[in-house]
Amino acid sequence: MDRYRPLLIKNFRPLALTLCICYGLSLLARWHWFADLFSHFTLQYAIGGLLIGAVLLAVRDWKWAAVAVTIFLLNATELGRHVGHAAEAVTPARNTVTIVQYNRNVGPKNQDALKSWLSANASRFDIVIIQEASPGVSTIARELIGLYPYQIHEPRDHAFGMVILSRHEFEGLEKILFPDQPYNNFSARVIIHPPPLKHPVAIYALHAVPPMSDALWHQRNYELQAVAERVGADKTPHRVMIGDWNITPYSPFYGDVLRASGLDGKARTIMPQPTWPALGFPWLTQIPIDHVLPDTSLRLVTQKREAPTHSDHYALIATFAEK
Repeated sequence: MDRYRPLLIKNFRPLALTLCICYGLSLLARWHWFADLFSHFTLQYAIGGLLIGAVLLAVRDWKWAAVAVTIFLLNATELGRHVGHAAEAVTPARNTVTIVQYNRNVGPKNQDALKSWLSANASRFDIVIIQEASPGVSTIARELIGLYPYQIHEPRDHAFGMVILSRHEFEGLEKILFPDQPYNNFSARVIIHPPPLKHPVAIYALHAVPPMSDALWHQRNYELQAVAERVGADKTPHRVMIGDWNITPYSPFYGDVLRASGLDGKARTIMPQPTWPALGFPWLTQIPIDHVLPDTSLRLVTQKREAPTHSDHYALIATFAEK
């Protein structure tokens, strides 16, 4: 090891410094949009701190090893705060509803794979929220009217269209607008009552704008907060908020959503499942920006992601049961 010590120190000290800078920026997420972008990589900071710290400890570079190990411990602690409780409720129940969140990606023109996937799973999907829904998605959805007889179509040529497919009649429908914002966007509220459930479910769907500038950062936070407050005030017996929110559980603004909505932030698999970017990217580079969160009247039975059909997002499929 001593033979390679200078080389390892030369290469791993810059890695430790880079890790320190990125993590330091993440701590400023509440105050600046650019810093908030760094808040989503808690898992990556923990793994990086562990590996870099182990190497620097092995070569006795104590100062930088201490920095890396500290970053590992801080981020491991943060990950621990987000451990889910789905393992307590994995036994399938009959009184369930299965909800699908899928950011389709507005780019693909050939929708045959999407049509096949929706057709093959129609018996297990109660309602499917398709975001970034293009007119082409709307066209194939109409061809599936026999499988999903209740549909809502708000397709767009840009990334903020939405199509909703349901096997159950809509008992309520509302389009929620966000006035006086830089980008024209909306949220949808639908109510369904699958026969196995004793009570109806209000589902709020939102594809929040990506926070790639100060203005869009403020709009994303506004959209999330506005919908969360609507969810919190909703008197429907069961409530679910769903969508590509362009935020992970590690951003401080995610906690604002939970506090305003009363949703159960731990109703998921043990760790949040990464959903983006999907195509050709290894698991370690992916982050969980798609969400399906219920209120505390529902318990999670299963949650899993499925392979995308030419999208940069995985579909997130969650099944809930009444408590």
